[in-house]
Amino acid sequence: MSIPTSLRTLAAVVGFVGLLGACGSSTSNSSPPTSGPSATASSTTASIASNAQLCSARADLQSSIEDLTNVDVVKNGTSALDAALTKVRDNLQAVKSAAHGQLSPQVDALQNAIDQLGKAISNLSSGGSISAVVTAAQHVGQAGSNLTDALSNLKCP
Repeated sequence: MSIPTSLRTLAAVVGFVGLLGACGSSTSNSSPPTSGPSATASSTTASIASNAQLCSARADLQSSIEDLTNVDVVKNGTSALDAALTKVRDNLQAVKSAAHGQLSPQVDALQNAIDQLGKAISNLSSGGSISAVVTAAQHVGQAGSNLTDALSNLKCP
């Protein structure tokens, strides 16, 4: 398999990862559950601020995922892909911080999947296989879908 063919295949795989961004691009009008009717005004205010931070972090994550899908691997090489993955990782960390541990299982699963995708991409230069990248991208898609499902009930301003 020639390098250009490998890079074209890799570009198609990255397009697949883009499905992750499409899954979470809509917002819902339902609000997240509250802790009960005895919630205080201060906790409600903190929740609103927290939701605003989480909404912003979610939007940044979705944007970085979209940027990842637009990387021209054939033209710019896998280093451009690595840079885009780093941006996704950074924005995923912002989601994790803004969620205050509430989405840890989903965030951690996506982080692990992204790390595995990064390793699979890095291994291409030393004889790694496209099928490993495809499998890793599928795991990213599934983990991302789980996270966006968890974020879908978030009411954003």
